[in-house]
Amino acid sequence: MTRILVIKNVAQILAWLVGESAESAELHIKNGYPELLPAWEAGEVTAVEVEVSAGDEYHPERFEVTPEGIRRRSA
Repeated sequence: MTRILVIKNVAQILAWLVGESAESAELHIKNGYPELLPAWEAGEVTAVEVEVSAGDEYHPERFEVTPEGIRRRSA
């Protein structure tokens, strides 16, 4: 399993960072995604850590945001 930091809003994945922790989310937003900073500060963008199986770590398109969290899309 591989840890992924997912930066998201209620509808979509905005960033997928392999091997990063939730504690580094704000730093990543400030340095790599500054356009998201106002939404981050307003609470409209959040970050979560997920564990994904080997082979999925570089394929964020296989996942989606749901009310329950991040889940793998159905095949």
